Amino acid sequence: ESIGVSGVESTQTLNMATTALNMELEASQQLTADLSLASAELFGDQEKLGKEFRASLSTLAVYGKEAKKVFLGVAAAAKAAGMETSDLLGITEQFDTFQGAAEAVSGLNAILGGQYLNSLDLVGKSEDERIRTLIGTMEAANMSFDSLSKFEQKAIAAKLGITDMAKANQLFSMSAAEMDSQLAKVEGLKMTDEKLK
Repeated sequence: ESIGVSGVESTQTLNMATTALNMELEASQQLTADLSLASAELFGDQEKLGKEFRASLSTLAVYGKEAKKVFLGVAAAAKAAGMETSDLLGITEQFDTFQGAAEAVSGLNAILGGQYLNSLDLVGKSEDERIRTLIGTMEAANMSFDSLSKFEQKAIAAKLGITDMAKANQLFSMSAAEMDSQLAKVEGLKMTDEKLK
């Protein structure tokens, strides 16, 4: 509790890190502390990202020890867009299969009027990279989501599996630069060994 996270929250994150990510105790403690620092920096709440990280492991555990890096990228995007990490993970999930990616990409490229996205490329990207690619695609197409017609907005949202247009607006209102700015706030954060004890 010395780092501002309840004992229950810390224990739950430690347990998930050691069991789901096969991390050693020391690395799990560092992960818990780093998530607390990042959470405080981005959201002013030291426990928010620990809870969201644990919830995200059903998707992100495949990254093993790299799960924290991917998660922090998603968290930075969530902060920049004013969304929850779970919402962003839900959007990127369809790109886990070649069929899902191909269907989404073909529709998005048709709406955007060019070959901006590549389904094989998206399948191979991590969730945070997929978010950056989607945002960057709108920028590369020289389009802003709010300038599109109602039908174009709905079509893009549908291709991404978004039914709540407010969330679509939030996602596409952020820029890659805003995402990078939020990520820069947390990338270098690391709890020192002295503070961990």
